[in-house]
Amino acid sequence: MGKALYKIFFRAGKRKIHVMYGPSKKHVTYGSAGQKQGCHFVYSIIRLLHQGWKDSAGREIAAPFSSALLAESPLAPGVPLGPPSGEVPWLEGSAAGAPVPLYLAGASTSSLDLAHALTAFGEFPEWGSVVAHTQSSGRGQLRRHWISPPGNLYAALRLPLQGVFASGAASLAVGALLAEGLNAAGYPVFLKWPNDLLQRGSAEAPHAWRKIGGILLEERDGTLIAGIGINLASAPCSSLLREEHAFPAGPLCPPLLLPSAQHHVEQGFGQVFTLWRSLVEHIFFCYTQKISSAGMISDGEDWWFNMVSACLAFRRQPVRLVNAQPASGEKCPELVEGIMEGIDGDGALCLATERGREKFIGGSLAPMRKADSKR
Repeated sequence: MGKALYKIFFRAGKRKIHVMYGPSKKHVTYGSAGQKQGCHFVYSIIRLLHQGWKDSAGREIAAPFSSALLAESPLAPGVPLGPPSGEVPWLEGSAAGAPVPLYLAGASTSSLDLAHALTAFGEFPEWGSVVAHTQSSGRGQLRRHWISPPGNLYAALRLPLQGVFASGAASLAVGALLAEGLNAAGYPVFLKWPNDLLQRGSAEAPHAWRKIGGILLEERDGTLIAGIGINLASAPCSSLLREEHAFPAGPLCPPLLLPSAQHHVEQGFGQVFTLWRSLVEHIFFCYTQKISSAGMISDGEDWWFNMVSACLAFRRQPVRLVNAQPASGEKCPELVEGIMEGIDGDGALCLATERGREKFIGGSLAPMRKADSKR
């Protein structure tokens, strides 16, 4: 098999599996007593919720696939289908990738609702994910309703509730993993503290920033789910954004298309799935490479701090923070201006202000403009 790169424990249903990966993305599976059970290539499980899905209360949270959407799904063109096991209502296939399930759903209330329902069903392990075609009750910051038309990415990812993901820096760590994955795929993306994804550049405003995605964390009954939205085919207009939004929304553009804001990436559901699958694989293997044989972070928790710092927007630049929430809990002006130094080990924003070095755990961040002034 070659020299192992890393090992990881993860849960699949009720089983705890010990996997050791080698350079060829093969893995060796061990039982609870440590006996070797086999050497295999790593495969993702792809599950299509073609019959829809209902939560434990019987409420429909995903509608059945239409014939057109079923034909557009990634399982239709050639991924080998297996019959559902027992009475489980999904179609199943496999492909090389992270050894976790990836669900696809049609019109849904939200990907977060589906993730929580699949967790309650016992079929949504850590690093499992689900992608919805559309959402009728998507959630944004402060629980605002989020417009969710076809063509964009609406996903939910279950995270291990440990290490950085059990801290106040969880959304930063998720954002950094996503930003790194998108950059690796050729999309220049930055992370805006604490949970937004930004891009910059267009023909009309080559230095202007726009929000192309965001992250929302939800924890229920000891399960942590990250809701992730990325604009691919469209973006909400400014009138639909919150009043104090720092940047307009825009679609994700690859490098060659950045000079023109009109040339966004058209995405069918199959293409949305392909992008998400590559991101999940990047996130999973990037994170698990940090795990030592003892199940601990091999280089301490600095991995997420360094990753966030590398992709953080506006470092060493003049910024303004609206609705600022100091980490100290002390009162301060709602509008704070200063030089952004970065973050601390807890994920708090560090600013050099006229009062000295200050830390903040909340607020809406934006770069200073010449016209900005304190009110």
